[in-house]
Amino acid sequence: MRGLEFVGSGLRRSWIAAALALVSAGCETQPPPSLANRAKTTAASSGQGMKSLEVALDPNSPTEVEVLKVAARTQAGLDTVRVQFAEAAGGQAVAVREAIARKPPAIIIEAPETTDPELVKAVAEAKAKGILVVAVGRPLGGEGASAEGSGREVVVAPRPFAESAPELVKLAARNAVNGKLDPKAGALVVSRPAVDPLVADRAAALKKALADFGVAEVDEFRYEGDLAAGKAAILERLAAHPKATMVLAADSVSLAAAQGAVRRERRYSIAGYSGDESVVRSMIKTGEYAGVGLFFMDRILRKGINVAVHVLRGDKVSDRVGVDIEIVSSGLQTGLPQGPPDDDSKTKKPFEAE
Repeated sequence: MRGLEFVGSGLRRSWIAAALALVSAGCETQPPPSLANRAKTTAASSGQGMKSLEVALDPNSPTEVEVLKVAARTQAGLDTVRVQFAEAAGGQAVAVREAIARKPPAIIIEAPETTDPELVKAVAEAKAKGILVVAVGRPLGGEGASAEGSGREVVVAPRPFAESAPELVKLAARNAVNGKLDPKAGALVVSRPAVDPLVADRAAALKKALADFGVAEVDEFRYEGDLAAGKAAILERLAAHPKATMVLAADSVSLAAAQGAVRRERRYSIAGYSGDESVVRSMIKTGEYAGVGLFFMDRILRKGINVAVHVLRGDKVSDRVGVDIEIVSSGLQTGLPQGPPDDDSKTKKPFEAE
């Protein structure tokens, strides 16, 4: 089996390490291979006869490019395989076409936030040459679409956010009620743009779930920047929406910002999505978060690599593979994030954004 091609958009350090680790390991636990396939499987898992692994990067900063290259070379050395980088300054479509020229058996592509017509054309070119395409996150041509071509396209994506978002809203509402607040009075949905290609989908799912729950006033907004910027943005929106009793966040930093913005005179229930698992579990135990959907792009990528290896080995794999989102929830009697007793809050000054 030749090396796998991986094309990314805004990748993080963990993605490359996870990807190469999966290639080195082969696949997750599976039935023993038949005698006829054993030699082929052994050669593939050890890297023998494998063409150089192709990694095409499209990160947010030059510094991160170098970090990713070092990580990839280190892992390649451990796995006794070679790695080379396809410079994709022209975007993902260019990177895919560069990969096609090297005739790989498969190309793993991180689907961008919005459909890229040129990327769809490049994928069709790959499929026309019989190359396996694994789309990570969503179909490359949009939901319900597939690029043309004779090759196969497999989509590895999280379970629909329409399944997890309503559960998160219910958990936030439960804690609001426990804290003697009306969960249907109002809510905020907050996110940072371009955190990952699916953050807008998570925010949209949360907003719809709140509307379906019957929340009277839902304010969705995005902000640029770090934790401090998120905290300031949330405080400003809370001041503009005094009836809001819940804050739902679509990403890790926004969730932490929502917790950091809690004030003694203005308490609310918090829920959302995050990839900071250890922090989330700690916050859940202390009652700071009502519920959190654990979402990891690196795990979706790892599954994509795993699926590609299975397909190339001839295993039966469906055209769409779902990755579960675990919901971590606080106790049934948990109320609002830490704050003063109700009677003390009456002596505080009116809520003001800092």
